[in-house]
Amino acid sequence: MKINSSLSSLKRQLGALRKKLLCTSSPKYAFIGDYSVNTDELKWLPVEPEYNESHYNAIQHGRRPVNFFAKSQSSIPELGLAIFKNATLVSEHGWVLSESKTFYPEFSWFGGNIDELCKFMHFPRYIKTTNYIKGTTLTLASDYSCKVYGHFAIDSLARLSLFYKAGFNFSDIDNIFCPKPLKGHGEILFKELGIPEDKCIWANGNRALQFETLLCPSFPGLRRNYTPLVPSFFRKALPLDHTQTKRRRLYVTRKGYARNFVNEEKIEDFLHSRGFETYNPTEQSHSHNDFAMAEAVVGISGSALTGLAFCKPDTKVLEILSEDHTYPYYFTLANAGELKFNYLVGTPEVQISTTYGPSKSDIRVDIEDFKKAIDAMLSN
Repeated sequence: MKINSSLSSLKRQLGALRKKLLCTSSPKYAFIGDYSVNTDELKWLPVEPEYNESHYNAIQHGRRPVNFFAKSQSSIPELGLAIFKNATLVSEHGWVLSESKTFYPEFSWFGGNIDELCKFMHFPRYIKTTNYIKGTTLTLASDYSCKVYGHFAIDSLARLSLFYKAGFNFSDIDNIFCPKPLKGHGEILFKELGIPEDKCIWANGNRALQFETLLCPSFPGLRRNYTPLVPSFFRKALPLDHTQTKRRRLYVTRKGYARNFVNEEKIEDFLHSRGFETYNPTEQSHSHNDFAMAEAVVGISGSALTGLAFCKPDTKVLEILSEDHTYPYYFTLANAGELKFNYLVGTPEVQISTTYGPSKSDIRVDIEDFKKAIDAMLSN
C-alpha cells in the first residue's frame, strides 16, 4: 500500500511539473496587434473594426441579476484574416504556429487566456509536423469544434464571413482544414453553405500539419462573445425563411444532456398552455429553418440554443441560467442578432465545484417566477 501511495504521489508531482513546463516552454506568443504592419511571416487583412458591445440589453426576471461581462470582455478587437507562409496547425483545435514557431492564440477560442489553454488543453511542448501541404489552404478549425455543435457552427463555420469579406472565395484555395461536420444538422449546414468537401482536410485527430500558404480568419468575436457578423452571415448565406406569417414558439429542451429542469413537467405543461412546442434541435435536420420561423424561444443555457444565430430580428428569447453557469454566449449572440433577450436565474440542484467549463447540475426555478417571466416576455 505504501509503495502504491508513493507511486501515486510521484505521478501527481510529475504531472504538475509537466503542466508547468508546458506553460513555460511552449512556443513564444504573439498577437496580430503586436504586428500591425506586415512581416515576413504574415500578411494581415483587416475586415471588421473594433466592436464595443456597451449598447447590449438584457431584461432581468426574478431576483438574481447577472453581470454577463464578468466572464468575458465587452470590447472585441479588430477582426480580419491573416495569410501565413509555412505555418503549422497543431491538433484538431487548429492552433496556429508561424514558421518561426510563434503561437498566435487570438485565432483560438481562448484568445489571450493562454494560462487556461496550457492548463486545460495540454498545448504540446514539442511539435513534430506529420506532413507538408502544398498550395493555399483555408483553416476553419477552432477549439472543441470537432465534438460540440455550438462551437462547430458558430466558432468554425462563421469564420467564412471574414474569408469572404477579405475578398476570397473557394476558387482561390486548394484546401480547407476544418472539423468534419457533426452528424445531422451539422452535415446539412455544411452542405447548404456550399463548402466543397473534395477540398477538405479533416481536422479530427490532427497532430501537426505544415502549410505552404495558410489563410486564417479571426475567431468571430471573443470566447463566449459574438459580434453581429455571426447572425448576419448565416441570414445571408443560408436559405432561411423569415417571411412565414404563422410563427412558432419553441421550448428548446436539453433532454439527454446535462442541465435540465428539476421540475421539468410543470415547466413544460405551462409552456404548452402558452402555445410553446417542446423542441429538440438534435432530432431535426433543418433546425436553422425552425429557429428562423420562431417568434419566441425559451431554453436552458447550452449548445441547444445555438439556433438563436438563425432567428429573425426581434424574436423574443428567455434564457434560463443557473447560479453556477452564467456565461454570456447567448446573451451576446441574441443581442448581435437584434433579438429581445430576457433571462431568469435558477439554482443548481447539486452544488458541484467547477472552476472551468459548464455546470452539469440540473436547475430548479421558482415556477411562479417562471410564469411571470414568460407572460411578461410575450406581452412586450
